[in-house]
Amino acid sequence: MSNVEMMQRRLERERQARKAAEKLLEEKSREIFEINRKLSQVALFADLSPNPVLRFDTEGALLLANERAKNVLGEQVFMGNTLSSMLPQFADLNIKQIVEGSEIFQATTQMEASHYQFTFKGIAPHGFVNVYASDVTQQELAKKMIEASHRETEQMLASISSILVGVDKDRKITRWNEMASNTLGLTGEAVLGRDLNACEIPWSLGSLEGYMAESKYVDHAMVPEIPFTAANGKEGFLSVVVNVVYDANNSFNGYLILAIDITDRKVLEGQLMQAQKLESLGQLAAGIAHEINTPIQFIGDNTRFLGVAFERLNTVIEKGQQLLNEVQGGTGMMVQAISEMEEAVKKGKLKYMAAEIPFAIEETLGGVDQVASIVRSMKQFSHPGSKQKVLSNINEAILSTINVARNEWKYIAELTTNLAEDLPEVPCFQSELNQVVLNMIVNAAHAIEDKNKETKAHGQITITTRYTETDAEILISDTGAGIPDHVVSKIFDPFYTTKEVGKGSGQGLAVAYNVIYEKHGGAIDVDTTPGEGTTFTIRIPLNEETEEVAV
Repeated sequence: MSNVEMMQRRLERERQARKAAEKLLEEKSREIFEINRKLSQVALFADLSPNPVLRFDTEGALLLANERAKNVLGEQVFMGNTLSSMLPQFADLNIKQIVEGSEIFQATTQMEASHYQFTFKGIAPHGFVNVYASDVTQQELAKKMIEASHRETEQMLASISSILVGVDKDRKITRWNEMASNTLGLTGEAVLGRDLNACEIPWSLGSLEGYMAESKYVDHAMVPEIPFTAANGKEGFLSVVVNVVYDANNSFNGYLILAIDITDRKVLEGQLMQAQKLESLGQLAAGIAHEINTPIQFIGDNTRFLGVAFERLNTVIEKGQQLLNEVQGGTGMMVQAISEMEEAVKKGKLKYMAAEIPFAIEETLGGVDQVASIVRSMKQFSHPGSKQKVLSNINEAILSTINVARNEWKYIAELTTNLAEDLPEVPCFQSELNQVVLNMIVNAAHAIEDKNKETKAHGQITITTRYTETDAEILISDTGAGIPDHVVSKIFDPFYTTKEVGKGSGQGLAVAYNVIYEKHGGAIDVDTTPGEGTTFTIRIPLNEETEEVAV
C-alpha cells in the first residue's frame, strides 16, 4: 500500500472518530441540558415553597437551597457547605444510610424563637437527600399550652375535696384522685386499670349500679346516700353524682363519679332534727302539762274520796262485827250494838258509796290510761329514730302525734281522722315523719286561729291516710285562711314565715320538705284556696328496702 493510501485511511479513521466524539458530545450536551432544565424546575418549585427546602449529597454537602432556606438559615447557605455546619443539631445524622435506604426521618428543633420540623427523605436512585422544613412554632406553643393546661387540670383534680373516680366504657378505673385514696383507703396503684366491680372498693356498689345505668340516658344521676367504710374503719355515707363521659365523636366513653363524704352532715342533721323535736316538745310542754294535769286532778280527787269511803265502810264493818259478837254471846248489850250499827250505816251513806265507788275507780283508771297514753306518745315522738328506714305503722304514729299536740288544736278546731285500716306498713324514718305531721297540725291550727280571731269559732282539721300501688299518702286538711298565691312558691323556703314574731321560726315546712323529698324520696303537694283552707298531701314510696339499725 502506498503512502498516499495509508494517509487516506488514517484521515478516514480520524474523521470517523471525530464524528463519533461530536455525536457523544451532542448527547451529553442534551443530557446536561435536561438535567439543568430539571434542576431549574426543582429550584423553581423550591423557590415557590413557603418553607425551607434543601438538598444534600451522601456526604452531607449542600446541593440546593431555596430562598426561604436562605432567609431562615442565613449566610451559612452556600453550595458545598455541610449539614453539620448549617444545622449542628443534626451533626450525628447518618445521611448516607437515609439516602441508600430511601428512609424518612423527622425531628423538631428550636431555632431562636421559632420551632421547625425537619423531614429528611432519602432518594436512592439519584444519591441525595431532600430536606423539608416546616414552621411549627404555633403548634408547639399550642402543645405547650395544652400540656400546661393538662398539668393544671391534673393538679386541680388532685386537690379537690371530693372523691373523683373515672371509669371507661368497659368499667375499668382510669382516674383515682388523692381524696379517693384518703377516704377509701385504696391507692391509685391498687385500682387504676382494674375493673370497678373487682376492686373491693368499700362502698355499696349495688346502690351505684342502677344510677350508672340510668345516667347513660340522662347524662348524669344523683345518688343521695351510699353507705361506705372509711379508711379509718368507720362507717359513713357518700353523696354521689354519676356523669356520663363522651368522646370526640359524641359516643359513650365511660363515667366520671364524684362523691362527697356526708357522714358528718347526716350526724348534724340528726342532731338538729332531734333538737327541733325537743324544741317542739318544749313549746308544747305547757299544753302537755295541762293535758296531764286534768286527769291527775280527778285521779287525786277520786283517790281522796276512796280514802274517806274506806274509813266510813271500815266503821260500818267494825260495828257489824261488834253486833255479830253480841248476838253470838247473848249479852245484854245487843240493843246498844244494833243502835250503833244503824248509826254507822247512816253516817257511812252505803247506798251512795255503792254507786260512786265503782265510778271513781273507773274514772281513776281512765285517767291513769290517759296519762300513760300521753307519756307513750311523748316517748314515741321524742325517740331519735334509726339510721335506716324501717317498716312502720304510720296510723299509730299519726295518732300519737295528735295526742302530743292536743292542746295546740283542741280549743281551736275539731280534729277528725280517716285512717285506712288496711294501710300497709310504710318504709320510713318514723321519728322524722312524726315531726312533719306535728308541724302540719300546728300550722293548720294556727291557720284556723288566724281566720277565726274575731268569731272564736272552731274550725276543722282532717287527717286521712290512703295508698296507691306505689305510694302511701297522708292528707292533712284545714278550714283555715288558706295560702295567698304569691306565697305558695315560698312556703318551703327555710326561715320564710308569714306568722307574727315569736309564733313561728319558718322552719316547719322547710323541715317537712327536707324529710319528705330528700330522706324519703317522696313529694308534698299543696292545694289551697285563700279564705277556705288548705290540704297538704304527703306521698311516701312504698317499695323501698328497709334495714333497721339501732342508734
